[in-house]
Amino acid sequence: MKRAIFRSVLACLCVYATFSGFSSKSLADEKVKGFVISSESETKTIEKVNNRILDNTKGSASKISYVVNIDDKISFSLAGLLSLDKGGVVIPVKDNNIDDTSKAILKNSEQVYVVGDKSSISDDILNDLGIKFNRIGSDNPEDTNYHVNKFLGNRDLLAVDSGNDSDILGAVHYARIYNMNLYIYDSTKQIDENIISEVKNEKKAEYKKITSDEAKNIMLTEKPIVVDVRSLEEYNEGHIPNAISVPLETIENEAETKLKNKDDLILVYCRSGRRSREAALRLIEKGYTNVIDFGGIQDWNGEVVK
Repeated sequence: MKRAIFRSVLACLCVYATFSGFSSKSLADEKVKGFVISSESETKTIEKVNNRILDNTKGSASKISYVVNIDDKISFSLAGLLSLDKGGVVIPVKDNNIDDTSKAILKNSEQVYVVGDKSSISDDILNDLGIKFNRIGSDNPEDTNYHVNKFLGNRDLLAVDSGNDSDILGAVHYARIYNMNLYIYDSTKQIDENIISEVKNEKKAEYKKITSDEAKNIMLTEKPIVVDVRSLEEYNEGHIPNAISVPLETIENEAETKLKNKDDLILVYCRSGRRSREAALRLIEKGYTNVIDFGGIQDWNGEVVK
């Protein structure tokens, strides 16, 4: 049963990595050939899948790695969803061992996440490699699903019985397509009310837009985090004092690292206002509660520094 989940999640990863960059027109124009990825062991198969993902993303997927115990069916399925949703590769741990190819990927990753509780994967495995990481989980294996959904942000929830592997496969794929969180539960046990209450009680913040003058007044009277979502090159050419650079292109992956408190007051700007609106909406979708868009730096009448 576990091997069915293993193969199914990897199939989703392969399909997404292969075709996510194609438009429907380009698919019609291309002669798409089938391929088979298989090996004598589960970890070797994942190695081949990761290599294909890296090839099709020109190596960019290696910036994020999700380390997971391959024998933990629920955590492995959730790691697959994270990889599909946020980008990145799945790094397998089996019998407390990580293969050499995976070690190389980890050492080149900008962000490393361990998916699962400490009994599933201990801190020592990555500490021994000198790799910094964040854990999506806790000391309790039953809390992993909750922490993964918190990481993904407040979204509609898709629940699936852990006893049905084919349903889990469909649920992982469906959750990715329709931008949903996933709750893999044991129907013989009590439902985790923490996961359900997150969906019932959390209401996304509303999009807010103010003028640059209003933003300037807030900067003088409060202590907001000012976020420049232009490219790093644009930021270096001149930015609002004390603003931090979180480019729109990378905000999905960098938000939790650079904007740790989702209740902080965050003021967002770009060049003209188009990207700042998109960035504000993305942050709200990720669960940030106090985000305000004040448009473009082209309307800014205050100081600009390099």
